[in-house]
Amino acid sequence: AAARQVPPRHALDARAPRAGSHSPRPGGASPSVGPSAPAPAGPKGLTAGIPAYWYPDAASTAASAAVLAAPAEAVSFVIADVTTTGTGSSVDPAWLAAVRAYRHAGVAVFGYVDTSYGRVSLASAEANVQHWYSWYGVDGIFFDNASTDPTLAAPDAYYGRLYRYVKDMTGPGVLGTTVVLNPGTGTARPYMADADIVCDFEGTEASYAAATPPAWTAAYAPSRFWNIVYASAGVTPMRNDVALARARGVGNVFITTLAGANPYDAMPPGGLWEAEIAALNAP
Repeated sequence: AAARQVPPRHALDARAPRAGSHSPRPGGASPSVGPSAPAPAGPKGLTAGIPAYWYPDAASTAASAAVLAAPAEAVSFVIADVTTTGTGSSVDPAWLAAVRAYRHAGVAVFGYVDTSYGRVSLASAEANVQHWYSWYGVDGIFFDNASTDPTLAAPDAYYGRLYRYVKDMTGPGVLGTTVVLNPGTGTARPYMADADIVCDFEGTEASYAAATPPAWTAAYAPSRFWNIVYASAGVTPMRNDVALARARGVGNVFITTLAGANPYDAMPPGGLWEAEIAALNAP
């Protein structure tokens, strides 16, 4: 994933639920999308999965508002990333408010945990999982920088153990146990047993057309895959990317014209986000 910077800390105001979203629980949290369940597909089989790598302060109000204002069926999930590696050492009040606001609007929230291709210790990764659930109350966990080494995918190996750790979580903050892995490229098939959703492409638009997913991906439902495309050239190329994702059997996408060290520090600008929502729901 792209490197990110952590801006100054402020709070995000909670907002009213979107039309069509489910009813919130007391305190602003909405019902779980369901343990072990991949994010639901929209009416046309494609939905947005958003890496929300901006700090939810006053400077990012427009980005957060764009997520919250989207139609309920358009966005399956957002990735919440507090420190660029995990939750940090204590609760961040601004992120707590943001998680509640997203869930109140009917958007599932998955907590970010860096694995550094299996180099982060299991104890450290598991501690981040615990904190996401106990501090924030989330719908699942996003393991970034995932390895493609098949030896780490076995049930008793690194990613198999992390998957089971999430699935075995219980408690009031465990609002879902969806597991997302991000190798950012085509991976070994055994990893499908370690995740509900696999991000098998994260890269520039220029490299997206040339990417070739493994043939075995056709055996799985589109909801099991997520593609992230940055540095898009605009609305028409974005529509081509959506069509390509659909043809490849991908159910979750995010496309932005932004680029640089962190192409996800804001929502797609210049009307691209609105056009993207329309493209996801196009026949």
